[in-house]
Amino acid sequence: MENDLVTRIFGEDGELDIDKPDEGLAEYKKRKKEAREKMIMLQSQPYEIKVRRSRLRAEEFMEQMQMRDKSAHVSVGGLDSITLHVFLKSIGINVPAVSVSSLEDKSIQRVHKALGVTILNPLKTKVEVLNEVGFPVISKRIAGKIALLQNPTENNKTVRHAIITGECGELGHFQKNSRMKLPQKWLNLFGGYENENEGVMYYKPKAIFADAVAASHTSILIGDLAKLISQNGVSIGQKRLFKWLRDNGYLIKREGSDRNMPTQRSMEMKLFEVKESTISNPDGSVRITRTPKVTGKGQQYFVNKFLAI
Repeated sequence: MENDLVTRIFGEDGELDIDKPDEGLAEYKKRKKEAREKMIMLQSQPYEIKVRRSRLRAEEFMEQMQMRDKSAHVSVGGLDSITLHVFLKSIGINVPAVSVSSLEDKSIQRVHKALGVTILNPLKTKVEVLNEVGFPVISKRIAGKIALLQNPTENNKTVRHAIITGECGELGHFQKNSRMKLPQKWLNLFGGYENENEGVMYYKPKAIFADAVAASHTSILIGDLAKLISQNGVSIGQKRLFKWLRDNGYLIKREGSDRNMPTQRSMEMKLFEVKESTISNPDGSVRITRTPKVTGKGQQYFVNKFLAI
């Protein structure tokens, strides 16, 4: 069956089998080429035929669900699922649409509301998700290559070599600088095994610098942190950094006297400290100002955070 190769390479759950990516590579490439040619053929069909085929698939799916005494819904997120929801309604298939919209962009939330999508409460807030797993900034293709680098075996050494150098063997017609090569910024961050065992020496000077900063007892202003991050290759100004820190739960966002002060979580993580200063006013009164400053640990944390984005 056509799925046999997919199962062999990607495993029963559809995920890349990091232990056996070299096996069946030629056959996989052949299947991939055939699938691409079939997709091009389908894309070239008249619009009316595409609509008819899509309607047939949708009706077949609903028939199968009814035969199994099951219901269906559309999990709505971005443009593709929104298009599916609108298309199903247009052909008379009125299944409910659900979404965890609070994790989406505000513009998408407005679209969901206009479409009458049922909003579900997430298990975690957007800030919690971002703090725990970061931003979804890499594709599945890049993530798969990173997974291979982080899980080296004898069976995947050929693919790992291509990911690191861009050099392909016989199955890749001995190409140089192929698209298999992972971009350098990801090699810098995730080429750990090769650093230690293969002599490739993809060291991380920026991360090493940040490690040294962590031992420092000198705290800096957020504007200086923006300069530090920019010096490490990620361009960002003071205003944008303040906004990012507020939006991601590191600084207090609400209006008031404590706006831009570190959140309780940030203080518990020892990323910030607050410096209090006393200022004498011309009328003889005294006021106290509070300024958030980034600790050595915070400097390391945020530099590495932005390098990973």
